[in-house]
Amino acid sequence: MVFVIGAMLGAAAPCVEMAAPDFHASCERLESEEQIGYEPLPRPSTTRRNPDRPLMIVTSASIEAVKIIIPDTFCDSRGSLCETYNRNRFVEHGIVSEFVQDNQSRSIKAGTVRGLHFQSHPAAQGKLVRVLRGSIFGVAVDLRRSSHTYGRWTAETLSEHDRKQMLLPVGFAHGFCTLEADTIVLYKVTAHYSPAADLGIAWNDPDIAIDWPVQPDEAILSERDARLPRLNSLKTYFE
Repeated sequence: MVFVIGAMLGAAAPCVEMAAPDFHASCERLESEEQIGYEPLPRPSTTRRNPDRPLMIVTSASIEAVKIIIPDTFCDSRGSLCETYNRNRFVEHGIVSEFVQDNQSRSIKAGTVRGLHFQSHPAAQGKLVRVLRGSIFGVAVDLRRSSHTYGRWTAETLSEHDRKQMLLPVGFAHGFCTLEADTIVLYKVTAHYSPAADLGIAWNDPDIAIDWPVQPDEAILSERDARLPRLNSLKTYFE
């Protein structure tokens, strides 16, 4: 598994691949997983959790404010157990977001693009994104006008198997492209949905130049997302 991270401003640039931490190598694969093509991992000598392993790993994406989070998982012969969100643990890592709503989307086909979406103040949202089924190429675009990374993007591949989560603070637009059919995405948000504050920018804005894993003529979008404006036409929503 790799981190797929890219950032750029004004011209296309390739994403940078970074090796993901070998965080879950000791978590046993179940027999059913081995039968559908997963490489079997070494089985632990005990079902007790290794106390030397961190309960959660938090790293920064290529844009510092965006975080990639991997919670530890406990596996035994029954399956697995994972704390996908623990407020105290997040606070220990300096993440103090207060989530008030969970949203879940299901995309039938690979190549489905959702975004790029954001909400303006006073209903601006931070997001914590993870995949329940399938995999996505998740994108965050910096909309903070005073930021040195304004207009740049960062991306991460998230899947049901790697347990990675992507944390976007207020001031970022979010979108993703499904990499597999029948993909389900769950994301927690820090403000309730507000139709009056619901905004977005074009997924294929050439000034942002996201290196999407789908060709423009093959992307599946909603009518609304296909009509979103370019970044240079937006007023300042985040300083």
